[in-house]
Amino acid sequence: MKKFGKFLKTTIIGGFFVLLPVVVVLLLLSLAVATVITAIDPLMELLPIKGVGGLAVTTLAAILILLVFCFLTGLLVQMRIGRLGKEWVERLLLERLPGYIMFKNLTRRIA
Repeated sequence: MKKFGKFLKTTIIGGFFVLLPVVVVLLLLSLAVATVITAIDPLMELLPIKGVGGLAVTTLAAILILLVFCFLTGLLVQMRIGRLGKEWVERLLLERLPGYIMFKNLTRRIA
């Protein structure tokens, strides 16, 4: 019975740490989309089309803007100056945050 309790505890904790980064990423993405929607909503009101395929044009534009931003960030990080900047920010700021290295290693394994 003791082994079953330990198995249950480690499985629940392991599942939590697998799902935690997924939930955090989804929350951050929804926050990013909401922020971009707020910023571009006045511009989108000028368009005659309000929806495409059941989705608001504003939401589609916000997702497209975030995808372009992610692409440009990825492109910058692949360049030498971007890698140096990423390493500098990581070394000076992020590595001092508790749990950052664990989160980084976990996302590397998932990817």
